[in-house]
Amino acid sequence: MLGAGIGGLVFDPISLVLGTAALSRAFGMMIFGAATGVAMGLVESALKSKWLFVTAGPLAGKQFILYKPLTTMGSRQGCDIYLFKDPSIMPAHATIEQRGNRLWLSATGPVFVNGRQEQQRCLASGDLVQIGRYSFSYQEKAR
Repeated sequence: MLGAGIGGLVFDPISLVLGTAALSRAFGMMIFGAATGVAMGLVESALKSKWLFVTAGPLAGKQFILYKPLTTMGSRQGCDIYLFKDPSIMPAHATIEQRGNRLWLSATGPVFVNGRQEQQRCLASGDLVQIGRYSFSYQEKAR
């Protein structure tokens, strides 16, 4: 009831001034969408504890929150982290598996961590991971 009352107080004057309820509804939907986006960002930020930040490649600037028990990386569109436009990347190139409080990277294709090729490795905050032309910085929230 409180939300309906506030909505009526805020949006009803708009429709009275403009003589149409359509603009009032459009404004209401715009505010609802913005509030939803802000809420999602706050929840994502609060729950983010481990993530990959893309530092190079077509996805540079994007971050992937690692919240699943198993995250797949590769050129297959069904992968959790889809690495496209690079023929050197296999369909299922690598996985990141949560084991207790740690994340383990397992590679089926060439993967470099801090400049060294690795088949399997426990990730530590600050590690630089390279797969094909993609580079990632692995980060953990300080405890």
